[in-house]
Amino acid sequence: MPGVPSYRGCEACHRQKKKCDQVRPACSRCARLRIPCVGCGVQRFLFKDETESLRAAGKRSGTVAASPAGGRGPAETRISVPSRPLSNQVTLAAGAIASVVQITDPRYDLFSFGTFIEDIPSQMGANPALDASAHALAAAFGCVHTGRVTPEALGKYVRALRSVQRSIQDPAIAYSEQTLCAIYFIMLCQGWISSEDFPFPGHGRAMAHLLNVIVSKNLHHSLNYAMLISVSISVLLESLVNPTIQLRPWLFKLVRERRPTVPVQSIDGVNLNSVDLHNIVLMTDILRYPDQNVSQIDSLYRLVRIEIPALRKHIQDKVIPASSGRTDSTPVAAVRLQSRYLTAFSIGTAMALALNGFLRAMGSREYPLAAESDMFYTDLMAHAEYLKRRRPFGAGHVPVALISAWAATDVDLSRQEAMRCMFTEYGDDVRSFSWLRIAISLRRSYKRQCLKLSSLTTAVRCRSAVTDGGSSQMATNAAVAFEPEGACRIL
Repeated sequence: MPGVPSYRGCEACHRQKKKCDQVRPACSRCARLRIPCVGCGVQRFLFKDETESLRAAGKRSGTVAASPAGGRGPAETRISVPSRPLSNQVTLAAGAIASVVQITDPRYDLFSFGTFIEDIPSQMGANPALDASAHALAAAFGCVHTGRVTPEALGKYVRALRSVQRSIQDPAIAYSEQTLCAIYFIMLCQGWISSEDFPFPGHGRAMAHLLNVIVSKNLHHSLNYAMLISVSISVLLESLVNPTIQLRPWLFKLVRERRPTVPVQSIDGVNLNSVDLHNIVLMTDILRYPDQNVSQIDSLYRLVRIEIPALRKHIQDKVIPASSGRTDSTPVAAVRLQSRYLTAFSIGTAMALALNGFLRAMGSREYPLAAESDMFYTDLMAHAEYLKRRRPFGAGHVPVALISAWAATDVDLSRQEAMRCMFTEYGDDVRSFSWLRIAISLRRSYKRQCLKLSSLTTAVRCRSAVTDGGSSQMATNAAVAFEPEGACRIL
């Protein structure tokens, strides 16, 4: 299949069969439509399929092989030309996902959903569900990039769903890490291309069930820990809005297995123990059972209120100036490290706001809680405004922090309108559900937990008064011990 020179215009104009003026950095049409201008000026080649001509030539002349040694066997052997190109669905899917993984633009870098994705092409071929879901993920990625959902992408998504269903019914591969990864990819695809307004499709429960079996029975390979952690974080987030998801005992066992022997105190001089995986798990337990984790609320907030402002200063002084230029001229490792810092700030701010609200409900006077709540809210809104340039993938963590702000802060009309606008803008990146609807639902649940804490604190104070100043120990749940020496596994 010889190649001949072909089109040099951008991909968007090429797809629409429009003439591209090849203006840099964005052609006139892409600039007018406000869409990414990719591939402008890149030399492409048009390949001619000469399979039929080769087949015809083979029929006319054929290819004759030499007679076997000793004169035995047939005098000649005719070798036919392959009837079709040497490829199959596995190689096509592996090639598709490999090409997508190579994109390092922070707006469309799949690294945001797990570092393990770059290793997926090498694992394909053993599990049909993973093969189909990876192919669907690559097709859905194209829809995110162009803003249009194609029938081809929907067809691959449906085939992937059916393949996952068949794999779950197969005892040989049902509880494999590849099947778990396939469900994770299906969840991502649904968020990108599905138009159903159905926020809880059940993927989180399915992944939690598989994780429980895989981790409890030690069916996982040490090389796939990165994938298990990424999927676990996704399940954690969905568990906040879906209380039917069971996190015990598999999550706490996985956390213990991932604790490093040598703790990492800081990265580039910034302490990030508060957003360590162990403390994120602890935070999930606090949100579910705050009345059983009173002491942990205070301990974790003491750490967060110190580290997150320091991280904010590091981002302002180092990360933002370093990322202000063109990302294609910055090393990929540096761009991805910037994304990790920005993600850590979103998660840490979300934790700070939720813990601050719980402490205010308990009537704590140890910290200037109202002033710190305003500070975290202001920093978060500025952070969300800055990260608009990294949408959709590079800012996928921002809505989680916005939900925490909506639930935990005193939302006046001005703040409410500002956050509604943010939810609307970030909601354009996810088609399958509404961030604002989730925020409103979680605010009601959060306020019920605050009332529970307030009642508990009042009861403790009354008992203390009755016993003439005697101390009363509040119930705590130390399922995951708070250890500030832990390493930051997110980074």
